[in-house]
Amino acid sequence: MAKSRTNGKRVGAKSPPKKDAKEAKKKASRPKIPADVILQLWARAAGQCEFEGCGEKLWRHGLTLENINRSNIAHIVSFSKDGPRGDEVRSPLLATDIGNLMLLCRDCHDLVDKKKYVAKYPEELLVEMKKVHEDRIDKAISMIPSKKSHALVFRSHMVNGAVPNPPTPTQVQEAMWLNRFPATDQPLEVNLTAMTLHPRDPEYIEHAVKELGRRVNQLRETYDPQHLSVFALARIPLLIALGRKLGDKVGLDLYQLSNDKRHWRWEDGDRNPEPILLKEPEHDDADAETDVVLKIEVSGPISARSIRKAIAEPLPTYTVKVGRPGIGVISSTDQVAQFSSIILNLLNRIPQLHGENARVHVFPAVPPPIAIELGRYHRTHFPSLLVYEWLPSEMWSLACEV
Repeated sequence: MAKSRTNGKRVGAKSPPKKDAKEAKKKASRPKIPADVILQLWARAAGQCEFEGCGEKLWRHGLTLENINRSNIAHIVSFSKDGPRGDEVRSPLLATDIGNLMLLCRDCHDLVDKKKYVAKYPEELLVEMKKVHEDRIDKAISMIPSKKSHALVFRSHMVNGAVPNPPTPTQVQEAMWLNRFPATDQPLEVNLTAMTLHPRDPEYIEHAVKELGRRVNQLRETYDPQHLSVFALARIPLLIALGRKLGDKVGLDLYQLSNDKRHWRWEDGDRNPEPILLKEPEHDDADAETDVVLKIEVSGPISARSIRKAIAEPLPTYTVKVGRPGIGVISSTDQVAQFSSIILNLLNRIPQLHGENARVHVFPAVPPPIAIELGRYHRTHFPSLLVYEWLPSEMWSLACEV
């Protein structure tokens, strides 16, 4: 029996699926982005996803590292008035404008290119993301070779025996990038946490200072660094010894761990910084030929009673402090520089006021950058520093002499 046909078609035969008219019209109207615009966009983004916090490298596979193109180009203002953030007048004008295009990975492209996310990712936010990313790339590639710096991570057991975690290479790069870029892929390291002596052994600091000096010498011989970016988590006497060993002949940038322990970046600008105060002894004490006490109160206050327990005889006391000592009150390199300047001038004056043989008993409650600076700018003609350390037994103990 012959099969029925209608207009030359078999009855019951399935018609080819029809494309959604709206979707077909949308795809047909998508403008072709010129090759030179795509090339410029890749260059401005440095081949990385421009979505804030992503930075995915788009020229290679994330797992196999094979060279492939994984990029998507999204419109901030859609090329269609009906698309995400679309506009009847601006959409056609900005369709191939490089300022309206973002280089993105596939996942981030989905966030930007779907209308249901428009309220979460408005035009103003995407424009800012693009600007921040491209400005960062421009600044990074504009750096001259003299901006290279060897990142140095220094660690020791803390006085309570705890072992601090080092910064990750990513944290190091993020902290440095505004001013420097790393001279090596991995930071240089002086790690004293493998020392066999127990942290509370009376000889620990003496042995640690010697080992610190040996390792710094090795790094100098191997790398000959012209500039160092220092990330340090160690006991205060060892931080002062590190500063003394590094000296001021090589440029140095100092960083500190944030209060939330998530990054090592300095704040862009301090919010109402605490004033730095210098309190000197009474005039009669100031002219005596004797040792003196130097209290440095930044991370916390230091009581006169605790010092009297460590030093039998009363000595003229100088105090350098912030208005309200506490953890995290130092949040900028400017504050570190102010402290360094005040202490430097004070150490220069003490021999004139108290005799050339005067020694300075230092009681430091300070963050790592200030401790390092204290040792770094100690001159040969300055008085000897007897550095005390606060112990878990809640008492000060003489740790070393600088």
